[in-house]
Amino acid sequence: MTESADKANIAADHLVGNLYFNLDALPIVAGVLSPEVVRFAVGGNAAIAYSEMCRLLRSDERLSAGGLEAGLRKVGFDFGWLAKLQSRITVEGLPTLHNYAGEIVNHAELLKVQQYSHEAITAAQADGAKAATVKGELLAKLSAEQRSMDSVEHTSVIGARVRERLAEVKAGKVWGASTGFKSLDRQFRLVDGELVVVAGRPSQGKTSLARMMFYYRAMELARADEDGQVVFFSSDDTSDKFVMDLACTMAQVDSNRIKDRTAGKDEWDRLEYELTIIESLPLFIDDTPRPTVEHMYFKCAMLNAQKPIKLAGQDYAGLIRVDDAKSERQEAERAFTGVKGIGNTLRFPWVELSQINKGVENRADKWPTPSDLMYAGEAEANVCLTIMRPEHYISRGEDIDCDEKYKTGVALVNVGKNKSGKIGVVPMSFRPEYARFDDLSFERTDLNNY
Repeated sequence: MTESADKANIAADHLVGNLYFNLDALPIVAGVLSPEVVRFAVGGNAAIAYSEMCRLLRSDERLSAGGLEAGLRKVGFDFGWLAKLQSRITVEGLPTLHNYAGEIVNHAELLKVQQYSHEAITAAQADGAKAATVKGELLAKLSAEQRSMDSVEHTSVIGARVRERLAEVKAGKVWGASTGFKSLDRQFRLVDGELVVVAGRPSQGKTSLARMMFYYRAMELARADEDGQVVFFSSDDTSDKFVMDLACTMAQVDSNRIKDRTAGKDEWDRLEYELTIIESLPLFIDDTPRPTVEHMYFKCAMLNAQKPIKLAGQDYAGLIRVDDAKSERQEAERAFTGVKGIGNTLRFPWVELSQINKGVENRADKWPTPSDLMYAGEAEANVCLTIMRPEHYISRGEDIDCDEKYKTGVALVNVGKNKSGKIGVVPMSFRPEYARFDDLSFERTDLNNY
């Protein structure tokens, strides 16, 4: 038996022995120690007694010494063990009981590490084993286990973390990371654990906006020499196309002029310069065509273990493979809740791109309604943006109901949902030949009083 097992067994004996005659302390201890953890880490009579205590605490039955004794008799509890235990322990205070709970939790976590490591060794020895897959699965399990252990916290712990963030804001550090665009930053920022959905019809600029946001975040990390990286799952384009298009966007070079060899020397030089910059950034691209949520989680867990991920995302939700979904709505819900869970578990912002159904194009103003966003991630998002470019529809010979100044070179970005900030329409400059967004000089139009 290991030292941690010895400590856990002694802790369980002392904890249960004290709680048996001081049931008033049970609600406090139960808040930090579940019966499942005691059964997993220790087992035996201590686990039986503690489990029955917790059952009575959660049930409609009265928590009392008589009720506890009656319940234990029904499950065949060894009261001789309890009598021997009482002869060798003393009454101890709540801080000591908390320490006992901590010893049990520590041993449970060590057992989980041993279990997952054994599973990884077995998987590594199997025929056709892939190191990346085995490592990814191990890291994902460990990350999920840590989050499950940390998911319930006392308000004092959470409050200390919030105070730390408030102190940083007071000292001048802005809450959340920049999107790379001042006009969007006035509406929202990229906050750890939050899901940002960028939705729209095809050819409105969703991918272009996301690429630039990831470029600017990676550039910010590089310039600040900050320990971090960004990861993008380019399911709709190859990694080569992603980098080529990004380089053309940032260099303000028309990719068609490069492909048909009509670009001048200055354009080639600007493109080469931007490619050199992109190669130096902490930016990773995965171009798996139909990734599952599990695939993306494993990849992120592996990279996050090496260096903290500061931003991740995927293009686009409809390409996430969801097995056994019974409806289109269930498939979308699983995809969006899955990617939100990745960011929430590993603690970084997630940007998810999403298509809107064709019905929006039958309207005069081309703006989506809440029903258009039913399968587009609006419900799961912390922040939801929809993009509409009037120029795209006008170029197709369609009429569109909008202000004249927005009809050429403008993309309208509607921050229609924001759980912790402003909503409103943000007009942005858009150069279709470069697929490039920029801030506009004139002011946005608010939809609320913020």
